[in-house]
Amino acid sequence: RLNSLIKTLGQEKISLMIETKDFRKKIHLLDWTNQSLQFQAEEVAENTRYFQLVWVTKELQSVPAELADQDFRAREDLSHDRDQRLQEENPPAGLDEPIPPVPGRGGGRKHEVLPAGVGNQGAPVR
Repeated sequence: RLNSLIKTLGQEKISLMIETKDFRKKIHLLDWTNQSLQFQAEEVAENTRYFQLVWVTKELQSVPAELADQDFRAREDLSHDRDQRLQEENPPAGLDEPIPPVPGRGGGRKHEVLPAGVGNQGAPVR
């Protein structure tokens, strides 16, 4: 009877020691993760400072601008080609009819005064 009590208490103590060991492992893992993230943040800040202080010549600055312009033009061409193809495949209904002029817009005049209560309260429209 005394032996069984000692065994039971020993098993409880062993289970508590295992729980404590697992808890400490988690603490060490969290500490390592925190240090790693802190190091990464410091590295990003250092790299940011470095790239902010880099001197770039006008010649080097023009290269990304030219590449961006070429990319923009290529996208525009693709979009335009796609739109043309879609219009050829599915022409909108009513294209045979002439488009009526927009009321209140003068044919090519730069300034037009709208009647009071319309638009900008009689202000010139540009």
